[in-house]
Amino acid sequence: MICLRFLPNPIFSTFSRSPKLISRPFSYIKKFTISQIDPIKRAKFISNTLSTLKKSGNIPKTIALYKEHLNILDDIHYAIIFSVFERGVKSPADARKLREGVNFKKILDNTMDKLNHSNPPFFRVRQLSAIAHALSKVQSDDRRIFDYIVEVSERALRKTRILAMKCAKWLQT
Repeated sequence: MICLRFLPNPIFSTFSRSPKLISRPFSYIKKFTISQIDPIKRAKFISNTLSTLKKSGNIPKTIALYKEHLNILDDIHYAIIFSVFERGVKSPADARKLREGVNFKKILDNTMDKLNHSNPPFFRVRQLSAIAHALSKVQSDDRRIFDYIVEVSERALRKTRILAMKCAKWLQT
């Protein structure tokens, strides 16, 4: 259950239009569930929450948020989740504990499922590179994402070469 309320803006002495999260519900606060919020606001809410967790490096709360909103996460959310893992790991022992955890393996497997079984591709280049960077920082020995990146880049390079040859041939005629 998410509780939102509008707080007074001290500068203009009117009510602010940006909802603020509070921890305790009051009787005058309208209660929402995450499914009642429209999809764009819901994605922004999850992104903002993950960004806050990223600053603190709070891995357990990130995993809990992942489990709660598994079906509505997009590529940006996955990139931020892996960045939280990167920031939350302070030592090699923490990295090993994270890598060996069941939740990390589930998140990684779900990420690979999204990579392999989505058409058009689920992940954009920037988010995929953020995930690869985070995995290298936590010293993950799972090579599937890196192999996928190599395969996709080789395929893109072949397509680019074919297009370049077609353009060159067209210019020669």
